[in-house]
Amino acid sequence: MSDWLNKLKLLNLGTLLEYMPHTGLDCIPWLEFLKQARQIIRVSADPKVHARWQSELQELFPGEWSTTNSPQLFSKSSWDKLEPEVRFHWGEKIIELYFLSLLKWRKVNLDFRADRFFLSRDLAMSSHWSLSRFYIQYDPKFCENMTMAYNGFYENRPKDFRQALSNMGVIGKEEELEPFEKLFQTHFGEPTDKPASFNLSEFKKSYFKLFQYIRKTHKKVPANFIWLGLCLSGLYECLENLGGEYQSRDIYRRVLLRIQSPQ
Repeated sequence: MSDWLNKLKLLNLGTLLEYMPHTGLDCIPWLEFLKQARQIIRVSADPKVHARWQSELQELFPGEWSTTNSPQLFSKSSWDKLEPEVRFHWGEKIIELYFLSLLKWRKVNLDFRADRFFLSRDLAMSSHWSLSRFYIQYDPKFCENMTMAYNGFYENRPKDFRQALSNMGVIGKEEELEPFEKLFQTHFGEPTDKPASFNLSEFKKSYFKLFQYIRKTHKKVPANFIWLGLCLSGLYECLENLGGEYQSRDIYRRVLLRIQSPQ
């Protein structure tokens, strides 16, 4: 494990490194992970390539997100000056960005932390997501299985939920779903209309437990899980700073409807 940690430190992910799990990483295929990590570093180190990825991702943004910052927007340090309903509105929009990046775009900027978002008090105006230099292109199969997992979890389809986890190598065909249902509840909220708050510390505990469990059962899971975890960690930190409770299932359904609707 110390060898894994030493390799991770060489990846130059900046402060994002603190969100990486430090146990159970040997259940990730190292060569697959290294290939993806090299892509991230290559994009981050080449200004022209980085600019192209940034432009391509910004072209996908919903209309409420501007590609440029403005002095009228509020940074994290000033969010306490925004009304609770304004913070809640942008919290929902940031969750939508997460779902869109995974379920539709299949490419994402890895940094969803609060410092990257500049929010408008006027809901008729756009806010700004200041993209970092770290990007990942998710594997299509991984996105398909995560879509199936979300559908199975939120729409009470245990067979789909099990199949998605089995496809990704997280569980065997005979393993119980209950431990993973509890982990999903911690990550994504109840599969009901019940609103839930977001707590980074609790998420990190459950995320690390997931890798410990997978290691204990001698499974191998896609390396994309690492990058998904980075995105979710930043998302949780951001939403915890915004405050409020969110109905994740409703937001997920809205995003899915947007994806499925004709353009």
